[in-house]
Amino acid sequence: MGSVYEVERDDGVHVALKVLSLTKSNAEERRARFVREAEICARLHHPNLVSVLDHGIDEASGEPFLVMPLLEGTDLGECLAQEAPLSPEVAVAIAYQAAKGLQAAHDQGIIHRDLKPSNLFLRRSENANIDVLITDFGLAKDQTSLDALTRSGAFMGTAAYVAPEQASNAKHVAARADIWSLGMTLYHMLAGRPAFTQAGSFVALVLQITGSKVPEIQSIAPWIAPDLARLVHAMLVRDPDDRLPSASELTLSIDLLSGGTASNFQLTETSLQTLPQEARAAIAPVATLPRSFGDLLRN
Repeated sequence: MGSVYEVERDDGVHVALKVLSLTKSNAEERRARFVREAEICARLHHPNLVSVLDHGIDEASGEPFLVMPLLEGTDLGECLAQEAPLSPEVAVAIAYQAAKGLQAAHDQGIIHRDLKPSNLFLRRSENANIDVLITDFGLAKDQTSLDALTRSGAFMGTAAYVAPEQASNAKHVAARADIWSLGMTLYHMLAGRPAFTQAGSFVALVLQITGSKVPEIQSIAPWIAPDLARLVHAMLVRDPDDRLPSASELTLSIDLLSGGTASNFQLTETSLQTLPQEARAAIAPVATLPRSFGDLLRN
């Protein structure tokens, strides 16, 4: 979309400045998406969402810009490239914080449409704890207005994490598409890789997502406890009507699964380490996977 700079304001505070380049042929559409991202982020206020301090159009260059807090840390994608799989407790705690931010966005009618590890920022706070922030609303859909920027049948998102219905038509998706993407991100954290990785091409990968069964997570990560495996797959039910319905239901399910510990789990840099080999040698009882969210509730 452009470039991000660390800049110093007149008051000495360092912030991040995101500037859009308008040199390509689709400049007007890219400008419209950038402006919409600014407007969306400006109205989203939550500890687990990236915030916007200012936005506008530079008078000299005509380039749109965003001013955001300068974040210290790394994104989950970079973390997983070095440290994967994560421990179940850490992975669930990250998913819990992301779900809290996601619910705040959904409450404002915003569907992210590109949730993936690289769009979850692990921010270091002053007390050495790590907070999870959802970033990059450049592909977001605002359900409170007409989505004129998305063509029917257009592909939007990142293939390995995109929901089947979004892969088919990104214009007509709802909140449960984000639930799938967060479920795939949780799957990646727990198993050490995305569910679909061996497709060979973009088209083949999309065909897998839209037509193939999600590999059972315990077949890749047999140490995963049955209740957690069931929750992951409740987020990854192919039919969105049968999928775990909302981020608020997800946080409630995680609370029940963890006995309330996920909401208070203190993420630190030392906790973001690869699950030890001895822990990966364990074999948990095999889960009976849910065909719908209702199955999760009944068991």
